[in-house]
Amino acid sequence: MSQTTLEIPQGVPSDGTVRVDFIPAGGIAAEGLAATLAEVDGATAEMIGCHMFGIGMGANTERKEKRRLCSKYKYELLGATTYTIDALQYIYDVQNDGSEANRAYEALSSDGDASGYLVVRWGMDAAEPLAEGQIVDIFAVRLGVQVKMAPEENDELQVTQEVVVQNQRIDYVLPAA
Repeated sequence: MSQTTLEIPQGVPSDGTVRVDFIPAGGIAAEGLAATLAEVDGATAEMIGCHMFGIGMGANTERKEKRRLCSKYKYELLGATTYTIDALQYIYDVQNDGSEANRAYEALSSDGDASGYLVVRWGMDAAEPLAEGQIVDIFAVRLGVQVKMAPEENDELQVTQEVVVQNQRIDYVLPAA
């Protein structure tokens, strides 16, 4: 009897391999979030991933249980899928307007009704610039108010901010133009 050897593939390291950029409302002109490299890496785009403490995402697909009159068995149908992003948590430094530590706070500033786009690239060094042919997830979002979190001993000042996903484009290949 021959012995089968399993080939276990190497996974992609997670530390430092997620890049998150924010683009204010109006920064992506095309319908259906068909953004160009110039739009996601343009003058209004702000790389905020180094200010954040993670990004939690999820999706929920509705399920409908059915049974036909002639059947004794039920079956399920899948419905609409809703994507979610957990509340963002990031550093801030309001005493030093324009400082590097305050860039995400300024970019995501909201009275509770701001909107824009979160562009998330997975699996490459976060320091690598966005480029043509890379795969990203693009989320059209509405931003809640920025709420300063209670300070903890030996920590950094942080803000939390609710996010509502309005539309998304998953595994989108960035075109040059």
